[in-house]
Amino acid sequence: MRRESTVQQLDPVGGRAAGPLTVSAGIAMVAFAVAQTVLSSGDIERPVFAIIAISIVVVIACLLVYSTAPLRAPVTASTHVTVVVLALVAMAVAAASTGASNSHLRDDWGAPVIGLVCLAMCPYRPPRELAAVGSLAAIFAGLIVLVQVDAMRTVTPPFVFVIIAITPILALCLGGAVFSSVLIRMMRRWQSRASVAVRAIASQQLEGITRSVQQDHVTILNRDVVPFFAEVLTRSDITERDRDRAREISGSIRTLMVAEMDRSWLDVVLEQIGAAPSIDATQVAVAMNLEQRSALRAALVAIGSHPGLVPHSLTVDLHRSGVPVTVVVAAAFDRPVRDEIEPYLAVLRVFFSALSISYSKPTLTVRFSYEHR
Repeated sequence: MRRESTVQQLDPVGGRAAGPLTVSAGIAMVAFAVAQTVLSSGDIERPVFAIIAISIVVVIACLLVYSTAPLRAPVTASTHVTVVVLALVAMAVAAASTGASNSHLRDDWGAPVIGLVCLAMCPYRPPRELAAVGSLAAIFAGLIVLVQVDAMRTVTPPFVFVIIAITPILALCLGGAVFSSVLIRMMRRWQSRASVAVRAIASQQLEGITRSVQQDHVTILNRDVVPFFAEVLTRSDITERDRDRAREISGSIRTLMVAEMDRSWLDVVLEQIGAAPSIDATQVAVAMNLEQRSALRAALVAIGSHPGLVPHSLTVDLHRSGVPVTVVVAAAFDRPVRDEIEPYLAVLRVFFSALSISYSKPTLTVRFSYEHR
């Protein structure tokens, strides 16, 4: 799954902080549209159109809150375009509600609402897309205003009304795009520095890890092989019992080596948290990239260390059907835990595709997939 250059995808956990701001923007646009409609009620010729326009704004606010929820990440370009188009439709319908009696275009709420929609999408979409969609929305908003000006028969030059209409849209969308661009650039700089530090630490620890693995193998030899050889060397002949013992030792060492080769990084994580080994017969866990491994490891550690986890209930099943690999993580809890592990699931949602969550008391099941090349 290709990751886009957005605040939400570069920093899934930190991006959750944008949720309250999105809710606030949704409430603000609805309140502003209602207030301006009431204040300019004397200019309304078709009340039904005014109600429809406000209803569309309510739909936009609900769609924003729903689509930007962390467990539905990432927000797609189609969602971005949809909410902006709906805002333009709401502006057009609101303009139609006043007809030729709109005495003060500067009091219309359509353009500020479009600007708020563009601003609310800043944490979720790339800066270039934000600027492009916002600029196109400003052009269409200007056309809507021109139609209104023609019906008003005013002596004021039409471009004045157009500038009044497009200014809040361009200011909010371009300002948000610039802010998002700066934030993304800072995140990438931090991630680059963090990667350098991680590689430096990894190189320092590599020697210690290698020594630890060698020590484990030496321990096995000292425990089984060396005593056996020492015993054989003290005698002048080799008995049938010695041959059987040699076959037994070689078989156990061979079994251990095969088990170590078959064990993936995922099995090591599950062993550390006291869970059952993963069901990964085709060894597809190794196909995950570093970010996917880190996200899954963090989620499993959070689930495995939760005090409400039923002992030995955490299981991980990986199976491949074609190109995508499906992962099913299941665990039983004796208390509600969704809010506590939601940040980890939000991160999984960014790095994996088709994430779904189901809860059949007491078992929580998380299912997602990734490509295997």
